[in-house]
Amino acid sequence: MGPGGAAAQSPPPPPVQAPPVRVEGDAPESATPARDATPFRTVIDPATHAGGGLGRALETVPGATVRRSGGHREELLLRGASGGQVAVFLDDVPLTGARGGSFDLSLVPPELLGSAEVLRGPNAATYGGGALGGVLHLHTPPVGPGRRRAAAFAVGSFGERGLRLAEAFGDEDFDVIGLISAAHTDGDFVYHDVRGDARRRRNNARDALSGLARGRVRLGNDTTLTLLLVGLDDTRGEPGVEQFERPEAESTRGRLLLAAAADDPSLLDGRVVGGVSVHVARQTDAYRDPVPTLWGAPRSAGLEDDSLGARAHATWASSALHLPRLAVEARREVARTRVDGAETRENRRLGLAAVLSDEVALLGERLVVGAALRVDDTDARGPLLVPQGGLTVQPFDAVPGLRLRANVGRVFRDPSVDELYWRAPGLRGNPALSPEDGLAWDAGLELALRDTATFGAAAFGQRYDHLILWMPVQAHLVEAQGHHGATVTGQELTLAARGGPFGLNAAYTHLDARFDAAPRTPLPHRPAHRVSARVDAAIGQARLFVGLERRSEVRADRFGYRRVPGHGLWDAGLSGPVGGGFEVDLTFRNLTHELSARDAVQQPLPGRTWLFTLRYLPPAAGEET
Repeated sequence: MGPGGAAAQSPPPPPVQAPPVRVEGDAPESATPARDATPFRTVIDPATHAGGGLGRALETVPGATVRRSGGHREELLLRGASGGQVAVFLDDVPLTGARGGSFDLSLVPPELLGSAEVLRGPNAATYGGGALGGVLHLHTPPVGPGRRRAAAFAVGSFGERGLRLAEAFGDEDFDVIGLISAAHTDGDFVYHDVRGDARRRRNNARDALSGLARGRVRLGNDTTLTLLLVGLDDTRGEPGVEQFERPEAESTRGRLLLAAAADDPSLLDGRVVGGVSVHVARQTDAYRDPVPTLWGAPRSAGLEDDSLGARAHATWASSALHLPRLAVEARREVARTRVDGAETRENRRLGLAAVLSDEVALLGERLVVGAALRVDDTDARGPLLVPQGGLTVQPFDAVPGLRLRANVGRVFRDPSVDELYWRAPGLRGNPALSPEDGLAWDAGLELALRDTATFGAAAFGQRYDHLILWMPVQAHLVEAQGHHGATVTGQELTLAARGGPFGLNAAYTHLDARFDAAPRTPLPHRPAHRVSARVDAAIGQARLFVGLERRSEVRADRFGYRRVPGHGLWDAGLSGPVGGGFEVDLTFRNLTHELSARDAVQQPLPGRTWLFTLRYLPPAAGEET
């Protein structure tokens, strides 16, 4: 699927609707086409999580932890894998670059998305080396026939305000959608420091601007051509930790993505579904700190990533017994680094890959066996074979909603350009690094009770032969090293239920993630216990929700010395129409006003906050008011 893959959906429900999160294998037809066979998959609608951003919406996903740090930044951790080990795509176009590191979820406003799909387990490795821990696949919104317009204005705590505009129109032969979003927040909230004294956050303002344009046209009877343009610009203060405030530091991030795709479901007289897509992307990051708090730290840095990629895929769809697929991918990446006090550097990387998979249905489709093999090659190493296999079993005809799933496969991640070649005062890459490598498995069940409830349970594990970590090697030098082995085991439970006007989504994850070497300290930022739950209720045309996210203590460094206490945060909100095409939404976060909560790098989190949103959603042409 290329960048237009979500365009064929029916129109989405109004934002005040909140259907249960779809769990496990229950993905819509518009979701990413399976490059694997039996995935553990969760699909959510970010628009139903008003006021919380993409990170808040992903907290309902089993096995997921959203790590917050650095004054608004959010990254997704899956089943003990770090944010840098989770690949992020937008309509099949990668958003993670050669420089590596985790993708910042706060850069993507939820209103730019139609759905977010999380793929967990060894199946994700067929997406490439950045997907060692899993995949987050974002999909642009669907467009229905007719003309639709929408606008929203938001205002909230600590100077937060935003404006969003959208317009879409089309018919059976074409559709066009355009969205633009602007937001600002002062971020000067009060918190309690380590001594219990009240202090106010400084230099925590943020300005963000984002836009999306997508057009689709049908050529002939079957071929669809899609063009996608996405732009993101984000400037924010860098406040630092409370002991080392940075009153003048700031960062600016920019993203520009252009993609085109052609898809045809009827090649070779309908026996083959195929397509081809290309993309070009640029990521820019600029940092400025006139008065660094650490001796020798650079005062400024400019980073640029350019990516050019292509993908062709074909599925043999003429057999009822099996579904073979073939995909070929190529990607060229260029990373440029300009750091104050160091020479400008440029690094290039070319990657090629082929993925062959098949899915065989046996015993009247009660047993589905799948396998995939990715052959991955870069100009920095030889070809790497990444096998994966899995199965799905429906054991009882009397219980059609019960399915058992199991998967096993190799997982890997290539070192990033920064981990290989970074040079700056106090930091040094390591050109001798090998790819992160390991084995992953999962097994579990899902039980769907008609349209009322879905229950899921799974056990999982990963064994990493070596992880890449930045480690101190001298008093003032940190170097990338790759000789640390680790083992992760865990269990996850999920429940999505609806009865009458009430709905419930809940997930629990238990995690034991430790380094193999004695004394087997926990991997940083992985809570052993995490619970998320959300209850929503319809009151006439209004919608009420209450949510909870609770996690246990985490360790915040390689040696387990620095600890971030656990916490539980409650949210609540009310939304509904007020007439004339207008809707209102009032959301509260951290209802109990917990002022001592800390993020992953011991930066304070805000206490109770509120956000009021006024939306204008006039009916489409031909619809009744």
